Order: sequence, then structure tokens, then C-alpha cells
Amino acid sequence: MLSMLEYEQLIEIKSMSYLKQKFESGSLNEFWIELKDEYPSLVEKAIFTLLPFVTTYRCEAGFSSYAYTKNKYRNRLNAATDLRIQVSDIKPNFKNIVNQTMKQFHSSH
Repeated sequence: MLSMLEYEQLIEIKSMSYLKQKFESGSLNEFWIELKDEYPSLVEKAIFTLLPFVTTYRCEAGFSSYAYTKNKYRNRLNAATDLRIQVSDIKPNFKNIVNQTMKQFHSSH
């Protein structure tokens, strides 16, 4: 799957102690993105190899969240809006949401 040059580059990356530390301490995405200018073909192959795992994880996480939300106690609930929040990487700012809701409530009364 790797050319001889890519295989040598991979060995080079593995032997560099500062890259080994980055690999162990940071995220996998950040690690490969930082190397894209120096090792473009190797990085491309790494990303294409890792991509199916990310999408499979997202699907399984989404199904688990849906199953949890749509349990026997909430079977009539429309889970689509809750599911969107549960599988998103963006975390809601509940304080801001509450403050906005309170402002709307007070302005309508």
C-alpha cells in the first residue's frame, strides 16, 4: 500500500522523538495535518485509511444516542432535534440559551 519513498518517510517520522511526543499527546487529526506540507502523499494515505473509522464511529454514536433518547419511556417523542444536539461536536451554551429565553419571556409579558 505504501511506496518505497512513503515507507521510508514513515520510518523517518517514527524515529523523530519530537514527532513521537506530538503523536502521543495530541489528536491524530492534528498530527497528520501538521505533516501535510512535508509528507503530502503519506498524509493523504493516512487520512484515507482513518476516514472510515471516523464515519463508522459517528454512525454508531448517532444510533446509540437515538436509541437512548427514543426509549420506551419517550416513545412518542420526536427525537430528531435532540439527536442533532447529541451527535454534534458543538456544545450548547446553556447559560446563554437561558438568558435569551428569559429576555424573550419578559419582553412578551
